[in-house]
Amino acid sequence: MVRGALRVTNVGAAGPQQPPGHPGIVGRDQELAKVLRLVRPPTGDGRVLVVLGDAGMGKSTLIGTAADQAVRRGTRVLRATGSRSETDLAFAGLHQLLLPLLGSADELPTRQRSALLSVFGLGPAPAAIGTAPPLAPPGRLLVGLATLTLLSDVATRAPLLLIVDDAQWIDQGSLDVLAFVARRLDNDPITLLIGARGDTPPPSFDWGFPRLALGPLDVLAANRLLDHQPSPPSGMVRAQVLAQAAGNPLALVELAGAAASDPEAAGRSAGSVSLTARLNQIFAAHLDELPAATRRLLLLAAAADTIE
Repeated sequence: MVRGALRVTNVGAAGPQQPPGHPGIVGRDQELAKVLRLVRPPTGDGRVLVVLGDAGMGKSTLIGTAADQAVRRGTRVLRATGSRSETDLAFAGLHQLLLPLLGSADELPTRQRSALLSVFGLGPAPAAIGTAPPLAPPGRLLVGLATLTLLSDVATRAPLLLIVDDAQWIDQGSLDVLAFVARRLDNDPITLLIGARGDTPPPSFDWGFPRLALGPLDVLAANRLLDHQPSPPSGMVRAQVLAQAAGNPLALVELAGAAASDPEAAGRSAGSVSLTARLNQIFAAHLDELPAATRRLLLLAAAADTIE
């Protein structure tokens, strides 16, 4: 599955030529330029951006392109990706983001180091029953200060790009800490790029932060994206794909692929089921192409992600 569905698939010699080192992305020139400006060497202005859009609109593609550009410029990239199964696990997102840096936590002030490590289960164990009262969990202010200090210290060696994708599933504790840090980046070469599903920023980022909303591709861009597919649809099938995809890049790519393998099925499905249902049908059909062991692992992962 192509996340975001903006990258051109198998562009032939007749397709538009891209500048060297520039990924093939269709219909997002202005959005891409804004994201790439954000990850250039810091200039002292805003370094936070929340990218919003429905599933399949290209958030992960834009964010991934920014990460690639940042790495080429010598920036260190740290990533966290939200998961439904970890939404209720306090500081799970923050742990994912900071895990590569925890070796530097020893350089933090004592109270900050203890606060940060304790929320990750790495601090001292609570006192035994009967000897002392249990240790109170550290406040989020102290965890936020520790996170900011750690990131600032690491950023003195190389600029940092923090990427938090699928932020709609990041736990609230992590979002609070990241928002605390985001408001205090004026003097650090640190950029925070957040991707979230829908048109509303995740909690703690719903006020005061720049945002970039990805809407549907216009008709010209949608047709260009179809033209770049290995087997572009034509005629009535093309019109049906355009109508049902409604400018969603992921839908355009997947529906075009499905139409290439079974044009009659594409015609029958047009207008009869919702876009989400149609895409689920396409993805489910791909499962039959996988080895049995892989299908079993996917089944187990899907079951685990729905356990309350």
